[in-house]
Amino acid sequence: MRPGARAQGHRARPPCLRRHVEPGRSRVHRVEHARSPRRPSLVRAREFRHAGAAPVLDPDLVPTPRSSAHSFKAILAAELRGGVPARALPSQGRPRVGRRSLESPGGRPRGAERALERLDRRKTSSQGAPGDVAGRAAPGLRADPRDGSRLLVDGRAGLPRALACGPSGTDRASLLLEGAAGLRRASSKETAAEAMTGETTLREGVRTEEARLRFLVRASRELALLKRDALARRARDLLIGAGSFSEFSLWVLDSRGKFLFPWTLANTPVVGRRPRLHVGEGFAGRALQEEAPVYRPELSEALYVPDEWGGRPLSLLQGILTLPLRRGGEPLGVAVLQKLDRVPPPEEEVAFLGELAIQLAIALGNARVYAEATRERVQNQLLLELGTKISASLEMSRLLEQILDLVFQVVRYDAAGIYIVDKQTQWITRQTIRGYDSERDDAVRLKVGKGLIGWSVKTGQGVIVSDVTTDPRYVNARDQTRSEMVAPIRIGTEVIGAFNLESDEPEAYEDEDMELLMAFAAQAAVAIERTRLHEEVLEKRRLEGEVAIGQRIQRTFLPERNPEIPHFDIAGANYSSELVGGDYYDYIRIADQHLGIVIGDVSGKGIAAALIMASFRASLIAEIRNNYAIKTVFAKVNKLLWESVEPDRFVTAIYGVLDIANRRYTYVNAGHNPAFLYRAGADRFEILDSTGPLLGTFEAASYKERQVEIPAGDLLVLYTDGVTEAMNSEGDFFGEDRLREVIRARKGESAATVVRGIWETVRAFRDREQDDDLTIVAIKGLPA
Repeated sequence: MRPGARAQGHRARPPCLRRHVEPGRSRVHRVEHARSPRRPSLVRAREFRHAGAAPVLDPDLVPTPRSSAHSFKAILAAELRGGVPARALPSQGRPRVGRRSLESPGGRPRGAERALERLDRRKTSSQGAPGDVAGRAAPGLRADPRDGSRLLVDGRAGLPRALACGPSGTDRASLLLEGAAGLRRASSKETAAEAMTGETTLREGVRTEEARLRFLVRASRELALLKRDALARRARDLLIGAGSFSEFSLWVLDSRGKFLFPWTLANTPVVGRRPRLHVGEGFAGRALQEEAPVYRPELSEALYVPDEWGGRPLSLLQGILTLPLRRGGEPLGVAVLQKLDRVPPPEEEVAFLGELAIQLAIALGNARVYAEATRERVQNQLLLELGTKISASLEMSRLLEQILDLVFQVVRYDAAGIYIVDKQTQWITRQTIRGYDSERDDAVRLKVGKGLIGWSVKTGQGVIVSDVTTDPRYVNARDQTRSEMVAPIRIGTEVIGAFNLESDEPEAYEDEDMELLMAFAAQAAVAIERTRLHEEVLEKRRLEGEVAIGQRIQRTFLPERNPEIPHFDIAGANYSSELVGGDYYDYIRIADQHLGIVIGDVSGKGIAAALIMASFRASLIAEIRNNYAIKTVFAKVNKLLWESVEPDRFVTAIYGVLDIANRRYTYVNAGHNPAFLYRAGADRFEILDSTGPLLGTFEAASYKERQVEIPAGDLLVLYTDGVTEAMNSEGDFFGEDRLREVIRARKGESAATVVRGIWETVRAFRDREQDDDLTIVAIKGLPA
């Protein structure tokens, strides 16, 4: 083709180029100006064969200060390096500049770098003296006389005005630069390329061992980060910037060595709930068991885990490089680099990325130590904060809610609960729970020994279950639960409750979590016990107030003195406990020869019992005044109590009328303790047993009347359950047999002495604080 001719399908030669045939050479270098939307001006150098003239750069194509002049200068340095003439490069190795600048961390190798690489491999000897390079044609651009690989700029002579071939008849290439702004004087330690570009690019740097070492030192400094997110970002930038891969993922091994959790997936930090891999699962899980980096151009569905790549389809991945991260032989995690093209990485690149992985493993180990220390510090801060809240509040429900909030900051859960044991019923009741279905409340109410919570309370041991579906102790309270952890709550050696956490993930908890939960359980125990003691103090004060009120009510209804009637010695007494009971006795004058004697006991204690006793007394006296029969009186009193008191309240009582002249006692026993009538002549006891139901339990109830005679010497004793149900420290009741023995032993004494003797005997037997009222009435027949 003639010079200047244009062939079909070929681009027109830019007008800024003109040809010049170099004697004895058939190759001509072409330098053309390429415009880019991202860069104001880039220079692309390529070669082609032609028999025309050598090109001369048009002044309009000279890069301006705002252009990416570094690329052009790097090309220039490559052509002049070592004082050798510019040589043509193979057509398949044409250097070119892509969309990214040479300095971009993620860019690919460019023409200048490839030229440097090939020139280094040739290791050709220098042709001609260094001073012959460019110096004769361009006074402002010369080579260092001592080292032909250094290109110096002579500021005094000014910059060259044109870029042209050397003098005709020579085979040395002399390139002149016109108006190349930004050139500076080279120091004694700078290479020519460094003097012209200001810095070597990343792609140029990794070509030499010295530069690689410098980059590793730089990487070690930049990876000296302790926080997870910052370290993951810096590792991503370094590993992608040092190779030809496009995406980066970082998987870190947990402290148990069972699972890999992602810090970064496909260049994106992982937040929220993280996917996880078992060791040996997926690319990352399998790579952890390998010793060296492995590149996999062929991807297998069997090795692929969808969440491992953040949902990226497998078809988009063209190759994966896995870099196991180990420190001192201990596996820490896996770095995964992904390619979206089919060009395999060079062996040198894989080796260099493996060296970077060593630096990342060191940084990862340091970050893990820092994370553990940080976690311990946070735990201590949370425990201190909890202690402060416990000391500042006495409201148990609020404190337990705050404990669950603090635990969630260090141990994740999907459901949680704090449970307390009822000492009397041995039921485990919830104090506060989260994450459970309100319709399944019965499932979280357990007996001691049942379920994982009951097992922990019974044995006093913590338990971690990695898969609840395989543990027979598990009671299903949540269908989503896969793993559970329970810690006992202790006060000294006594287990008072349990702390329970549940997770929707299998194997969610480990020993470190149990240690932390035990620490929070200890704090919960302090909160519970402190609140319980406070509530006991408040309850005691309330009861003391009720006792004072109840005692005043009770004293107004008890007789002030014992009756004095012919033929009988009658005495009664009420010995109150600290808690007001519902004991009651009275003497009711009906007629001159008839005396009503009643003893009763109201269920419950406190003011409520005292008020029911008052209601019973008023109803009884009102019906007695109507001159009804004894059985009719009790039937009417029963109906009134049934209408006015709560269903679980009732009264037991014995009411009888003493016929003084006939020495006869007619009575009705409404479910009360049997009275004992001692027959002195026969030395035996008659029992005045129940003749009807409890008062207030049934709307319609009938009662039967019974009569007993009390001649001189016989002794009738009425009493409440506080006598026979008195208990000693060994758990034995005083009982009816001991009562009869006391009565027999006191048969010859006065009624008051009998009452006092029974009280003293019961008090000596009980040998501990009285917890119920004792009421005793003695009726002794006297000689006429």
